[in-house]
Amino acid sequence: MKSVAKFYDEVSNLYDGPDDLFDQHMYKEYEKEINSLNFSNKIVLDIGTGTGWPALEISRQKNSRIIGLDVSPGMVKIAKDKKKRNNIRNVDFVLASAENLPFRCKIFDAATCLGGVLNHVLHFNRAISQINQILRKRCIFVFEFDNWKSFETLWRILGFYGIKEQKAAIIEIMRKGRIKKLDFPYMDTEGLKWITNYYFDKNFVEEILSKNGFKILKVRGIHVLIPLLPPPIIRKIEKLSALYLKILNIFEKKFSRHPSFLNLGISIIIVARLIK
Repeated sequence: MKSVAKFYDEVSNLYDGPDDLFDQHMYKEYEKEINSLNFSNKIVLDIGTGTGWPALEISRQKNSRIIGLDVSPGMVKIAKDKKKRNNIRNVDFVLASAENLPFRCKIFDAATCLGGVLNHVLHFNRAISQINQILRKRCIFVFEFDNWKSFETLWRILGFYGIKEQKAAIIEIMRKGRIKKLDFPYMDTEGLKWITNYYFDKNFVEEILSKNGFKILKVRGIHVLIPLLPPPIIRKIEKLSALYLKILNIFEKKFSRHPSFLNLGISIIIVARLIK
């Protein structure tokens, strides 16, 4: 977690910078999922809150109380500044890791974890077990994880990796094993920064959820068809990006929930209920 905290501290001042249309579209999809759930009159834990989203989004719901948690001091500071600037009183932010949640058992009515947070966690099962401990029975856990089976993974490897790194990444993807360890590139004003991510597939995640007492209510892919063409090419022309997204989004709505296609999503979002 130290390397994760260091990475996000270094990019924290840029994290809320202008996103391209693809990223904006993806976060709108996350926002739809958040707003489709009822967090009114609930105590909610937002794990990996970053600079405060979706904790601040959830805070709009009536009588909700949210704790936003993140491992990066830089991110937490920005989130606290947003809270103060907008005079929001039903959100608090704390510094902690998803693998070591600093709360007593069964105090939260819901938990959220969006933005690929769990891809930074080496011990995925431990993190889910911790979330089980802090949630009350019958409560909701909504989270999202980056998926290595997406076309976007291929374009990233071909576009950013050197030949040596490409070979290592392809070997990692091809080897047996439920978890894939791949480096993720992040562009800032100083060039590329890299962070190690742990990728898993939907079946692995569903097994871990089941073992930890969760029943899956909803699964869908985010950007299932959109990465068919290399995103760096499409991103260069904003008007082309807007047209491309508009056309592909017609099919996305159908295929994002189809069992045969949702596994191609850049990320996969799951809504689960704790039943044990």
